Amino acid sequence: ERNAYKERVGTLEETVFADIAREHTGEGDVVLFEPSMRGDSVRRLADAVAHTCGGVAAVFSGEDRGGYLYALVRSGEKDIDVKQMNAVLHGRGGGRGGFAQGSVRATQEEISAFFAQTPFPV
Repeated sequence: ERNAYKERVGTLEETVFADIAREHTGEGDVVLFEPSMRGDSVRRLADAVAHTCGGVAAVFSGEDRGGYLYALVRSGEKDIDVKQMNAVLHGRGGGRGGFAQGSVRATQEEISAFFAQTPFPV
């Protein structure tokens, strides 16, 4: 039963993630905030959106009080540098090859302000 439940949840997530990705087709760089999800789900959503938006997809999942998990994905192999973002937003994490994942201890407002003022990590 547990395995069937996990499989069903995964299938439903993929359907929702595909719908969200379609909503952002051609938008370029995108920042999304979602309720708390597992890290793998955050990554899969960012990956889905990156393939449609034409830029970097930055997905933050969590809440202001407890912080946010993040995944940043860019279609292609160019690295994403999250050092500045991590420094400003009290984050941890990193990556390579067009993908970065970690967590930040910042509010949604602070995260939004960072991306409004700073070019997306490249």
